Amino acid sequence: MGFNKKYAEYYDLFNQGKDYSKECDFLEAVFKTSPMPIKKILDLGCGTGLHDVELLKRGYDVTGLDLSEEMVEIAKKRNPKINFGVADMSNFNLNEKFDAIICMFSSIGYLTKNKQIENFFRKVKDHLKEGGLLVIDCWSGLGVMHELPTSREKSFEIGGIKVIRKSFPTPEVQNHVSNVKFDIKVLKNGLLIDEYEEKHQVRFFFPQELRKYMEDESFELINICPSYNLNETLTEKDWNMVLVGKLKTDSPLENYEKKNKIVMVSGGFDPLHLGHLIHFKEAKKLGDKLIVVIDGDSYVINKKGKIFMPVEDRKAIIEELKCVDEVIALEKDKTNISEAILKIKPNILAKGGDVISLEKFSEEEIEACRNVGCLMLFNVGGSEKIRSSSDLLKKWSE
Repeated sequence: MGFNKKYAEYYDLFNQGKDYSKECDFLEAVFKTSPMPIKKILDLGCGTGLHDVELLKRGYDVTGLDLSEEMVEIAKKRNPKINFGVADMSNFNLNEKFDAIICMFSSIGYLTKNKQIENFFRKVKDHLKEGGLLVIDCWSGLGVMHELPTSREKSFEIGGIKVIRKSFPTPEVQNHVSNVKFDIKVLKNGLLIDEYEEKHQVRFFFPQELRKYMEDESFELINICPSYNLNETLTEKDWNMVLVGKLKTDSPLENYEKKNKIVMVSGGFDPLHLGHLIHFKEAKKLGDKLIVVIDGDSYVINKKGKIFMPVEDRKAIIEELKCVDEVIALEKDKTNISEAILKIKPNILAKGGDVISLEKFSEEEIEACRNVGCLMLFNVGGSEKIRSSSDLLKKWSE
């Protein structure tokens, strides 16, 4: 449904306590779990565009769609740089694909029919890259049934304008919806200047119900949590939940053309050992050119207390390996590789050894990879370390 003009006019006032910055912090935490850098985002049910404005500030390329012409008009005036449009989230075609699609603030709840929801996931699939993320914020049926909605009154005031909103919900539990009638009064300097009624029908969902819709369109449900607490477990006391899905692909490298692609690996390599060689050889198979970036001496000293071989020696040895096309030694005072990523612009950053998840990537690495569109892979060459430079040196010193 589309909100009427008056509701759209006061929408931001109704939601002035909503922390859009915190919710975007949550979204970024979700994005960082993806091996594919998230840069291009589609927001379905974007409202007046406040999530999108915040995401734009953080460097994302954002498109927003909403069924309400009035909402979209407000969003466009708020930030003309963002591509906002009027569309039904269950029936749209943009002829482009995105790294992530978000549907926030229970917007999906306005799709009350099963066919609409099926079409929603079908359209999301059509507009999402393989391995891309879908983030849905919605009412949880667990919480709604545990504590049925009741009548409430809220008031909001800014610049001499006061809005009083009374809500009268009527649940239809057999249809998984709540019919909400809003009585709204607008006062200016204490005098009533407007009064109107608004009716909404909002659907609530159960986790396994949405899992089935996702799986039917080749999505893997990778997380369910209370809104917006990524590491907490959803319970019957939570009225709002977030579901994170990933469009399935057999491998992050499916349909990946290796020709003319740059693969980058990085590390201290002090000393070089068999595990490093296996890592290099497997990384080279992922592309056409392998670049090895070596940490400077100061980084190794900070990590291990001393160096076994200076960076010049490590570079000279690695340059002689057949699988390596180029070696770049960071300056001795460099402590991270983000600048190298931004300069080299690799197609793949390949981690090996004990790097088994994105948690092992530094914030700087993730941000740099996102900026250049670099795929982040781990476990390249095997998830278990065949050798450890630190262990070898420890045994040698003993």
